[in-house]
Amino acid sequence: MRMSAFLPAGTYAEISVSWTNPYTLPANGIRYLWACCIPWPEAADGMRTVELEGYVRQHAPEAPHGYTLAMCFDKLERRRFSPEAKASIRKKRMVARIMKKDPLFADQFISEQLKRPYFDPAQIAEDDKVHAAKMARLEEKYFNKFVEESVVNRG
Repeated sequence: MRMSAFLPAGTYAEISVSWTNPYTLPANGIRYLWACCIPWPEAADGMRTVELEGYVRQHAPEAPHGYTLAMCFDKLERRRFSPEAKASIRKKRMVARIMKKDPLFADQFISEQLKRPYFDPAQIAEDDKVHAAKMARLEEKYFNKFVEESVVNRG
C-alpha cells in the first residue's frame, strides 16, 4: 500500500498487515488484513521503533503465514525535477548515447532528436500533470476498493 494522497506528507505513519509476495495471491484473496494511520509526530518523537511495534502487535490482528507487518513512515515529500531540469538531463543522455553509437553522424542525429516533444520543457510539464492526475485517480480507486473490502470482511 502506498502512502496516502489524502493526508499531508510528513504528518502520519502507515501501519498494515498485508500480503507482500508480488508473485502470488493470498488464498482468501484479501491483500490487506488490517491498516491504520497514526499521527507522525507521535511515531517520530514519542516512540522508538520497538515500542511502536509492540503497540501495533497489541492492536493489529495476528499475521497468518504469508502476511507481513509493515510500518511505513512518510518523512518528506519527494523532490521532483523541474521540467527544464528533466529536459536538460534527457538531452545530455541522448547526446552521450548518440556520440557513443554514431560519432560521425552525431550532429545530424542530435538535431533530428531535438525536434521531438520529448525534449520540450512545456510538453514535459504537461505530461507530468497528466501523470499526476492519473496516479491520483488510481490511488483513490484502490483506496476505495480497500475500504469496501474492509467493510465486507467485517460485516
